[in-house]
Amino acid sequence: MDKLLLRGIAIGIIISTLVFSYLYFIENEEIAITEEQIENYLNEEGYVKVRSEEYNKLLQKSVSPTSDNAGKGEKDKEEQTVPTEPPSDEAKKAEPDQKTYTLSIEPGMSSDEIAETLEQAGIIPNSVEFNNFLIENGLNTGIQIGTYEVTTKMSQAEIANLISN
Repeated sequence: MDKLLLRGIAIGIIISTLVFSYLYFIENEEIAITEEQIENYLNEEGYVKVRSEEYNKLLQKSVSPTSDNAGKGEKDKEEQTVPTEPPSDEAKKAEPDQKTYTLSIEPGMSSDEIAETLEQAGIIPNSVEFNNFLIENGLNTGIQIGTYEVTTKMSQAEIANLISN
């Protein structure tokens, strides 16, 4: 009786293998999707078709520095490696137009949230630009939790060095 059960299981496995093989190798038809079908689907879903060259140009335009910051990229990169100290109390008092803000970085805050907070406080003019600076220089992954004194006189590199390690 044990031999019959074992033979039945083996025959079942062989038959199912044959059926699956037939379906996979013989009945498997490749579905050809035309470019027109893709365009229709994209239009129905509200997407726009863009060639990779155009996409790269658009991407470069959105990431490229503004005319105000042209030529500052190299200076910011040099400043990034120089450790900075927070301004002293005397320096804060000497410059009345300088705005000081206490930045509190909580666990789980992203670099984008920090940049938005700094922009809302009036410390930086553009949160997207600051966030891109952090990402391009690899500082977005080294942001430390804590409380920091930042001022409007500080450069992007100084703020980035202050909040990252």
